[in-house]
Amino acid sequence: MQRVRKMVGGIAPAQAARLAAVGLLALAVGAYAASQPAPAPSKVIDREPLMLLYVGAEDCAPCRAWRRDDRNAFLATLDPSRVTYREVIAAKVAAAFDDVTWPGDLRMRLADARKIGGVPLWIVVRDDRVVMSVGRLSQWRERVLPVVRGEERRS
Repeated sequence: MQRVRKMVGGIAPAQAARLAAVGLLALAVGAYAASQPAPAPSKVIDREPLMLLYVGAEDCAPCRAWRRDDRNAFLATLDPSRVTYREVIAAKVAAAFDDVTWPGDLRMRLADARKIGGVPLWIVVRDDRVVMSVGRLSQWRERVLPVVRGEERRS
């Protein structure tokens, strides 16, 4: 006895049966997912904390002034759940943008730092994107600190 293989819409019967089974499975999964309650809204912002990266050098007078006058006061009031502070401090200004000066996990920010090219330098990063990158000591209080403090006040 010979089997009859009749094509249905250009698809063999066995293949059509498999496609139908996959379709039914997809419908069942979708119906189950739709029947589940939506997750409750969270009070926590679903994003990484802001990262403030400071780049300086030991032989840089403005860098030493910032570390002496502003850094410790800033760190004393920092909320680490909202702002992560990191720093790269080279022995010499000339080495501030050398690969070996930067820790491995911060090297991805080295190109951003080189765009400014001087120290002191602050780079503000949110969700892996540079929000601000500024140099000069005066910019700390005028531009960087308001952005960082603004982030800390958000609830």
